[in-house]
Amino acid sequence: MDTVAIADRMVQKGASRDRASLAVSMYRTFIEIAAGNPSLTLVPPRVADEAWHEHQTMPAYVDDCIAVCGRTLPHDPSVHGTPEFWAAWEATRRLFADRGIELPARGDEDSAPDLQAETCVLWGAVRETDG
Repeated sequence: MDTVAIADRMVQKGASRDRASLAVSMYRTFIEIAAGNPSLTLVPPRVADEAWHEHQTMPAYVDDCIAVCGRTLPHDPSVHGTPEFWAAWEATRRLFADRGIELPARGDEDSAPDLQAETCVLWGAVRETDG
């Protein structure tokens, strides 16, 4: 996965180089967590979701996902705010904490706005195959 290309595209669209670098770093961590936990439903931090959206517009996206995760990554904004969404955010927070990255808890909207839960989820492989 060419995170430099993702960051460059974000900068071309108006993001600062620092923000783009943070975004791709957090996105890379999110993707690595997803690859290591394929059955879990996860929620990306806001800044990682910005890189994820940019990556989805790139021709290499599907191939990158398959190379890193063994599958494409289903992106779903329809469940924001549901109990399932918040459970996925808590799972994501624990897995980021295992890597030394603290993400804000639900209800802590004043803390680290770029690291807040975004409005979409990445469904785990179990959900993906549901009817």
